[in-house]
Amino acid sequence: MPGVFKKMFMSASDLGPGEAESFQQGCGLVSNALPLQFWDLLLKHSHHRIKLVLEDYKEIFEALPFPDKQRITDIFDTIPMTVAGVVGYLESSSPYQTFMKSDPEAAKSLLQEAEKRMLEVMGVSSRETPVELWVRHVCVLGCKAQ
Repeated sequence: MPGVFKKMFMSASDLGPGEAESFQQGCGLVSNALPLQFWDLLLKHSHHRIKLVLEDYKEIFEALPFPDKQRITDIFDTIPMTVAGVVGYLESSSPYQTFMKSDPEAAKSLLQEAEKRMLEVMGVSSRETPVELWVRHVCVLGCKAQ
């Protein structure tokens, strides 16, 4: 069935010189379909703890007092969705919800533009177009010395 799905990627990525640019690089097609201004706006409304996720929990990993520890950053998972599902996923994110509280009209407009742009980039017109959302997970493991 992989041939039926178009691929979209959502994941955290290392913060580089520009947070949004780095976030966009880690988000593949979804982010490439959306302009940097979209990600800038969402990150502007992000809780400061989101930085921990965007940095792949590096700070937490380094703070672990265990001699035996490991950080795994390349765990990928796929979720079958539709374009409408991806929009719903973005809409449910905490940065978007914070934006909605501060400026509902601008937030709604941003989401509508995001959907329109994704459809354009994929060359489709239906919100029910199937996509395969790829999500990257990070795992931090630590073990006390015996």
